[in-house]
Amino acid sequence: MDASTNQTLANVNITAQIDQNQQQLTTAPDGTFELTIEIQELTAQLTFTTEGYAPYILDIQLIADEILDIGQIRSQHTPRRTQQLGSPQHLPRQHHTR
Repeated sequence: MDASTNQTLANVNITAQIDQNQQQLTTAPDGTFELTIEIQELTAQLTFTTEGYAPYILDIQLIADEILDIGQIRSQHTPRRTQQLGSPQHLPRQHHTR
């Protein structure tokens, strides 16, 4: 979900690092996703990435036969970098000595 507008984000890439295995997922048009695995109990790390937003990393505890609702992930826009070239106020002053 966009943290500024509260709009859902579709097609967010999710990398699920579970034990020594890695699984790739993508969010649905409504921003949801589902990860189904057979486990006893372990920790996992989910990394959410999409263009224009800062990555979001979430560590979770997975327990056998339990459904985990991680709620909303609120992604922040990454700042755009702008640079003004050739502007006199941004050029270093030249000092001349005689």
